[in-house]
Amino acid sequence: MAEYTPFGDRAEWADVEPVLQDDGPNPVVRIAYTPQFSAHSSSPQKSSISTPNYTCWHFRRACIDALEADLQAELAFTADVARESPKCYQVWYHRQAIVERAGSADAELAFTAEILAEDAKNYHAWSHRQWSIKTFDLWDHEDEYVESLLDLDVRNNSAWNEKFFVWTSGGTAQPADLAASLQAHIDATIARIRRAPNNEAAWNFLYGILEHAIAHGAEGAAPAAATTAASIADLADSYIASAPLRAFLVRAYTMLLEPDADRLAAASQLAANLATSLDTLRAKYWNFRIAQIDEQIAALPSAA
Repeated sequence: MAEYTPFGDRAEWADVEPVLQDDGPNPVVRIAYTPQFSAHSSSPQKSSISTPNYTCWHFRRACIDALEADLQAELAFTADVARESPKCYQVWYHRQAIVERAGSADAELAFTAEILAEDAKNYHAWSHRQWSIKTFDLWDHEDEYVESLLDLDVRNNSAWNEKFFVWTSGGTAQPADLAASLQAHIDATIARIRRAPNNEAAWNFLYGILEHAIAHGAEGAAPAAATTAASIADLADSYIASAPLRAFLVRAYTMLLEPDADRLAAASQLAANLATSLDTLRAKYWNFRIAQIDEQIAALPSAA
């Protein structure tokens, strides 16, 4: 490695007057900055020395704006840094700021896919990807991408989360659009559940799309939820050890569907089975839910 030369000793910096940091006359804890850190530069070298330093990145953006720097070159630089530090929030925030300045996210889906290929659950990459899609209307092929991830790993909870994001268009999907694809998503999800019946991510997705469709007035959503719950109940005997299956039914019978005495009684039995056998780690939670269900039963008109 080449010997480090302080910026103050470099000819190209000879006309730059250093601005020393003023910690006051009696600093309580003086930070022991290295010569490299104290260098007066927002060059790539400075950023790579202290990647998580938000002040450095902020100053770098100020320089980029003042100098009207090449934004594509900056995106290339940021990509290199992100590959080395893929879970550094400051790098991703900086990249988002540069994409905003460039006014285009054409490279972002491919870049985040590259990062996610190394770590499919990188929160920062997923967050940046969702921001890019929603900000620049890049929805067209995202469901295909998510499907490819789920084909590789049906337990990829991040991909299930992205699938819900896409289906709801980030919360902006219209009821007619939700209704048009609801049954297809139900069928496809149940097919994947059959492959991994203890995968909570798939169960949460299934419940989530039904809940979202009902809450947003999608036509046929309530009957679809009732039919789906009945289908899941029929699967219970085939998957006797699936705690997520029974947890789904408890939620459906008590919160998703119109509660009646039979559904609530079934929910109570399922919760008891979870508390005593299938999900004893959360026994206190399931006993709490049983108490709530008892209150629901007591509040039914026929029980008055």
